[in-house]
Amino acid sequence: GCGALHVLWSDLGEVRTVAVHPKVRGKGVGHAIVDRLLEVAADLHLERIFVLTFEQEFFARHGFREIEGTPVTAEVY
Repeated sequence: GCGALHVLWSDLGEVRTVAVHPKVRGKGVGHAIVDRLLEVAADLHLERIFVLTFEQEFFARHGFREIEGTPVTAEVY
């Protein structure tokens, strides 16, 4: 599997591109990737982390919640 942490500012990051091979889905690989990305975000002292996703339940298990609006403007993103 793979995933990325995009650092936008000194306090803001985005979890991106989390993907797991179909043969290992359901074995916790995706959750391990997100856990590690969040550890890296903490090490970088990022105070705000967001994810743009249709997989709301998956990311809710990591503490993400739906918000109103967008965390960054379209010009920045």
